[in-house]
Formats: sequence, structure tokens, C-alpha cells
Amino acid sequence: MPDDSVKTGKILIVDDNEDLLKAARMFLKRNFKQVDIEKTPDSIPTLLKNENYDVILLDMNFTKDVSSGHEGFVWLERILEIDPSAVVILITAYGDVQMAVKAIKEGAMDFILKPWENERLLATVNSAMQLRKSKIEVNELKDKQTGPVTLFKDLSMATPEQLWLTSLKNTATFTMILTADKPETIMLKRHNFMKDLYKSLFTIN
Repeated sequence: MPDDSVKTGKILIVDDNEDLLKAARMFLKRNFKQVDIEKTPDSIPTLLKNENYDVILLDMNFTKDVSSGHEGFVWLERILEIDPSAVVILITAYGDVQMAVKAIKEGAMDFILKPWENERLLATVNSAMQLRKSKIEVNELKDKQTGPVTLFKDLSMATPEQLWLTSLKNTATFTMILTADKPETIMLKRHNFMKDLYKSLFTIN
């Protein structure tokens, strides 16, 4: 467990299950500097106005007996409107591959099912932290450029995080990545579940 003096990362967890919130905060607090919890999604805009979170874990269902995930998608869209660089992980007790694919297409970084294994949760949040860092770096580069921006002209030299960010912005670019001259240099640092999702995600128009 990292020493408190070297911990980084601000995490927000939004879920209507108070026991889950407390357990997740207790676990993640061992590895990250700040872990805030919230039961009501209506508080999200105010929280994002007052704090700059690196990763947001968002429940997909807040209404009793509802399992469609619609609420999660609504709030995901709202979060990304407020902060386009936000890194969101959707969490739910209900789900399937199609819902997971939709979550990624709508802008979520990942999708995990409750109950989760703590090590998987930690690995997912750590990956999200890296993605947030890369997004910030890319935005800083874009701010320094003028006119149309081509982020990575030489795909064979791009880092895995840069390739992932580029694919999020442009599906056509992702196709270029997959057909690059040196595909052995292309390694997206994602866990096995996400690799399976890519296959479905990028065959959907």
C-alpha cells in the first residue's frame, strides 16, 4: 500500500448503495489520495464544479426495480458535457456484453459488474488514472497547436495510451492503427475483457 505522502488521484463514486460506497471508499483509499462518495446523481454537477476528479465510478441504475441502465447513460452524457476529459467507469449489478459495448461507445472508459473483486476494481481504476493522465497531456498538446490537429502522424511510434486516445476520437484512425506497418508495436494496455469488447465495438457503425 502506498505511503499517504505519495498517493495521488481523486476518485468519485456515485451509487445508491451506501454499504457499497463505504466498502469501495475504504478499499480505494489505501491506494489513492482522495475518494469521495455520493448517493444521489443529482449532486454530480455541483461536485464536478467544485472538484477536478481523475476517475468517476458511476452506477447505472438509481431507481428501485429498474435495471435498464438508462439512468447511467443519461448521467454519463451529462458528465461528459461538463468535462469532456472525464474518465468514467460504469458499474451495475445488471449487464451484458451489448450494454458494455454501448457504454464504451457512449464514452465510458470501462464497465464492471457488481459484486466485483477488489483486485479487478483496483486494476480498472489504475488504468483509468493512466487514461486521464494521457487525456490531459493530449489536451495540453492540442492547446499548443493551431489549425487542424493531427495528433499522431507516425502511428508506429505512438505509445499505447496515445493510440487508445486516438481511437476514441476517430474510428477510422483505429482502423489505421490495426493495419499499421509494424503491428507488433501496437499494444493497447487494456485487460482481456476490454480486448473482447473492441472486436464488437469497432464493427458497429
